[in-house]
Amino acid sequence: MSAGIEKVRVSSVSGLYALPDGLCGKMRPGTVSGDASADAVLTAGQAAELLQVSTKTVLRLARDGGLPAHKVGRSWRFSRAAILSWLAREEDRGSQ
Repeated sequence: MSAGIEKVRVSSVSGLYALPDGLCGKMRPGTVSGDASADAVLTAGQAAELLQVSTKTVLRLARDGGLPAHKVGRSWRFSRAAILSWLAREEDRGSQ
């Protein structure tokens, strides 16, 4: 997934997370199976750890559309790959 997660189905009963490429399994956000770590789905707290900023900053950036994210119910979810790509673009923009 290069541009981030487009659709995430969450079943509160089973805890299933279905990703667009058909990858499906019983996973907690941020957990990965096999070599799919680049496709990991992160919570706001995990995204904040990755970016080394506060959770509040991550949520503000997501709400304002600055950080690639998707709202699932009342929670935000982030694609690890999309965040790393966004970070690289931001670093490139800052060095110009």
